[in-house]
Amino acid sequence: ELSASAFGFIGQVAPDGLLRPIAADYPASSRSSGGYDKHDGRLPEGVSKKGICGQALQSGKSFRSNNPPVHNEGLGIPEGHPPVSAFLVVPLTHGGEAFGVIAVANKQGGYDPQDRHSLEEMAPAVLEALFYVRGKEMLERKAERLSLIAEAAELGVWDLDFPTGKTIWNKQLYGLLGREPDA
Repeated sequence: ELSASAFGFIGQVAPDGLLRPIAADYPASSRSSGGYDKHDGRLPEGVSKKGICGQALQSGKSFRSNNPPVHNEGLGIPEGHPPVSAFLVVPLTHGGEAFGVIAVANKQGGYDPQDRHSLEEMAPAVLEALFYVRGKEMLERKAERLSLIAEAAELGVWDLDFPTGKTIWNKQLYGLLGREPDA
């Protein structure tokens, strides 16, 4: 709605090098007419970093086209994808490295420099949110690994919540001390 676009997505470059969607908004008609039903309205998993999105990722510069078929490196659009009449893509970059894109399509009348500027102004906040989610996921994975190690080694672990003064024990510590977890 912010860009008055018919659809769009935010994608991140995954460790496998493919552009993977993390948020998407596609028109209901594309989902109900055999379009992206199997992807719940999102891009297919693992989009190559070629075409217009790839151009923005490789150059680190935004790209807009009000005639995308002319600028798609001959790749066309994926099977089942809604037709694209206008396209704007902004790379999510930090320190010279591209981490993803914000892409919108099919604004009636096409995109102008102000549309491009608006998405470029929003890009740092989107990138910050992406970094936050990545960091949180990494911490969750590390906490899970630590928990598995403690369980396998039968280690008792406790943590102190400083603001509340409450101690938190894992189940191995309760067992080692012959106590039952508080209900």
